Order: sequence, then structure tokens, then C-alpha cells
Amino acid sequence: MLFFDFIGVPQAATQEEILKNHQNYPELEEYRQIFLNNMSNPDLYWPKKGQKIIAGYREFIKKYPRGEFTDEAKLRIAEFYELLFQKGKSLPFLNDIIKNHSTADYFSLYFSLNKKAQSAAKTAAWALYYRGLWFHRPDDWERILRKYPESREAAGLAKNALKKLKSK
Repeated sequence: MLFFDFIGVPQAATQEEILKNHQNYPELEEYRQIFLNNMSNPDLYWPKKGQKIIAGYREFIKKYPRGEFTDEAKLRIAEFYELLFQKGKSLPFLNDIIKNHSTADYFSLYFSLNKKAQSAAKTAAWALYYRGLWFHRPDDWERILRKYPESREAAGLAKNALKKLKSK
């Protein structure tokens, strides 16, 4: 059993609110540095970087189990497992996001670095998209379109994936 199964749903601030009041979210910088410090480390080769990033996000989740960026850290872990060709390890994290963080706003690291908010996107929409893609579950893409149409990027990708699947 994974350690985050009993944690519950985190707070629900919007990305815009976090960016406007970033001083109220001290864990934001810590969350960002896990990625930035490890990816920019020239002494680490790719698989080691990915493993260190996963370990960093796991520690972050332990430290902030109900934090604002817990869902994001879980999504990053899933992404890095897939990038390390261990996508089977990503599934519990994707499932947890879908089940326990269904209303959490997606807080893109890219947007946070550039101080731009991506309005209305949900982390669960991205978890559904990846689960559909990596585990061949087109029903997940349909669920995005039904439940998370406001998550425009994920919904657009899901719509295109379904269209491509139906054209085969």
C-alpha cells in the first residue's frame, strides 16, 4: 500500500491565487527546486536525475501530505516513472490523483516559473490523459471530455486521441 492512500484532499487554491499570494505558500519554492536543482545538475546522467527527482517529490509528499502541491508532486512522479520506462510504477500515483484530487487545480511548473496562471485546468484531467495514453484506456479520455472540459489542453489532447483511435 502506498503512503498517500489515507491522506485526503489538499486545500483548493487556484493557480492565480497562489501566484498573487506566493508568500502564503512557502512550499512552492521547495516544490520547484526539486525539479530545477536535479535537472540542472551536470554531474548526474539522465536516469539518476529522474530517480533523484522522484525521491525528492516523494519526500515532499511526506513533508506536505495535505499541501497545495501534493497532487502536482504525484503527477510529476508519474511522469518521471514513464520517462524512465517504468510506467507501471506511475499507475498508483495517477489513480490516487483521479480519486483523491479530482477538484485540485493544475499548477504547471512552466506557468509558475513564468508567473502566468493556467485557469480552470485540473490535475485529475492530466492524470486521466496520461492513464489513457500509457495504459490504453480511451474511456479515460472520454471522461476528461465529460468531467473536465475546462481543462482545455488535456481535453484537446483527449479529443484528438479519440479521433485518431476512431479513424483506425
